[in-house]
Amino acid sequence: MDGDAMLVAESVRKCYRTSAEEVEALRSIDLTVHAGEFVAIMGTSGSGKTTMLNCLSGLDDIDGGNVLIDGEDIHAMPDNRRTRHRASSMGFIFQSFNLIPVFDATENVELPLLLSGVPAGKARRLAIETLDRVGLSHRLRHHPTELSGGEQQRVAVARAIAGEPRIVWADEPTGALDSETAANVMSLLHELHGEGLTIIFITHDGALGQEAGRLVRMSDGRIISDTTRESVPNGAPPAGDHQDRDILEPGDAERSEHVIDLREAQLQERIHADSNESLLELAVLGAAVRDATQSALAQVASELTPQIVREAILREARYGSLLRPLEKTISDTVRDSFASELLQRNADPTH
Repeated sequence: MDGDAMLVAESVRKCYRTSAEEVEALRSIDLTVHAGEFVAIMGTSGSGKTTMLNCLSGLDDIDGGNVLIDGEDIHAMPDNRRTRHRASSMGFIFQSFNLIPVFDATENVELPLLLSGVPAGKARRLAIETLDRVGLSHRLRHHPTELSGGEQQRVAVARAIAGEPRIVWADEPTGALDSETAANVMSLLHELHGEGLTIIFITHDGALGQEAGRLVRMSDGRIISDTTRESVPNGAPPAGDHQDRDILEPGDAERSEHVIDLREAQLQERIHADSNESLLELAVLGAAVRDATQSALAQVASELTPQIVREAILREARYGSLLRPLEKTISDTVRDSFASELLQRNADPTH
């Protein structure tokens, strides 16, 4: 392994199974990322870019190959250790923000720290300091519904970096923002990269992709180009490179059906797979939240009484008793079980 390589992916494969077929989402992916790199991943819908992010970060399992982060094979780790590894060394930013509605900005940033075992006082201090770092010192007590889209994404960025991760993964971090706000968020990411943070982000915007020091293009589950800014004259995209197209061309209808099948397979795998992680940890990371769903796990929290969620969850985290893993499917049964567990813990003074 390269001495300063932070991430090494070798022959990574991922398949999803639909009722009609098996979809090969990743086809023998090889990728090495060094500490301090700023890498953009681009490709049309269904090209495999989000699946690659999920698999290389350990959010999703793989069907073949290896992924080493700091020399450790993350897919050889037991689920609970992989969860701890993510919490301690990675940060995640998503297009839909994935903030917990009943928590204010400080609590949303504080919560992953508490779940990682950071003492309550230190977690609160780090949360406040990090929100100040992203320009939100005047929004500490505001809830997500009281924040603009750009402010919500800044809270999400603060949550991702508060624990001082080695690497930050960002899936379309500006996709839900207007152009001016998107530019501000990208400026913040560049600032963080300038401080030495390794950033890997997905975008469909060619202009944003060219801002990165390195541009990886994907198509049909494969990496088709991998260029550095220095290797491309005047920052122009490589030959044949292009942004996602909005105009349908011959073959697009068939391609769209393939994308729909793939997304359905991804959703079904997430819904029906038993989870060895707490629902809360998944909600915080956004591991089961994608555009195809409506933040299913975040809704679990939002549908419960805010006071119960705030008091029970924060008390559990602050006093070191993490929410026990719920090895159930993401369904009404899980929702009911989760609500019942919170109610019982809220009423039991021994917890």
